[in-house]
Amino acid sequence: CQGDNICAKGYAGVRCEICTGDSKYFKQSDGECASCPFSRFGSITGILASCILCMLIGKLVSNRLPKIKFLLHCISTYLTSVSFQAKIKIIISFFQVITTLEPIYGVRMHSAFTSWFDFLQIFNFGLAEALGIPNSCYGSMTRRLSINAGWPYALVLLLFGGIFLHAIIIDMRKIGRKDALAKFLSRSLYVTIIVFYLVLPSVSRSIFDAITCQSFASSDADNESQSYLRSDWNLQCDGNDPSYAKVNIFFWVLFTAWPLSVPLVFLGLLLFIRPSVRINRITPLAEA
Repeated sequence: CQGDNICAKGYAGVRCEICTGDSKYFKQSDGECASCPFSRFGSITGILASCILCMLIGKLVSNRLPKIKFLLHCISTYLTSVSFQAKIKIIISFFQVITTLEPIYGVRMHSAFTSWFDFLQIFNFGLAEALGIPNSCYGSMTRRLSINAGWPYALVLLLFGGIFLHAIIIDMRKIGRKDALAKFLSRSLYVTIIVFYLVLPSVSRSIFDAITCQSFASSDADNESQSYLRSDWNLQCDGNDPSYAKVNIFFWVLFTAWPLSVPLVFLGLLLFIRPSVRINRITPLAEA
């Protein structure tokens, strides 16, 4: 800012943190505009393709070499015996609580305390964090909300396709069609629960960004102030801003679909499997 409510060339907004150039975003660490790193899409696609290829190669090698297959079975048995999955869930749940305290509940903790948990950022499954592309690069606030709330569904559908291909190419050669279908449904259910469990905090944070505003004094003499959306300084929270009214509608729709409905669905599933768990009977749903 140059003073007197005037921003430097290429900057706009109440805090001069809006980049007027195409495909630009405000980089907080440098205090200036930078180009959106959309080129990372290619690198991420290559990494995902490499991971899938390595998994397929590992599957083929383990099937042809009994010793490797036996070793993988021993590792899996050991991890199951020490309840490795349960311990990972506890760590992830702890991280989810820590990261949602400030953006959703407004609870701030000293940096000396939170710095101990920086290593838990590996469990941050937000879209912006995973791709390394800031949210402001995706366009308007409504578009950002749609993308952040919709990408987990796209991921689940993509995983469904991979599980279905696995069932057709591999499972149906070893077992009957009925058993292969049962495995497909069981794996799909497991994947869906895991994905929604992991992304729920990050998606909820992005949804609550639509109502996180900050006030600025507009007139000291009249004690007046104006409130702007912190995720998009173009939008004025108070007054009759039609763009923010649309964002507010989006917020309530997505709030119902994610922070409200998803935990209720999880609660319903837990109540449904409660009889099976109490009698120590493992079902596909209970295992998921």
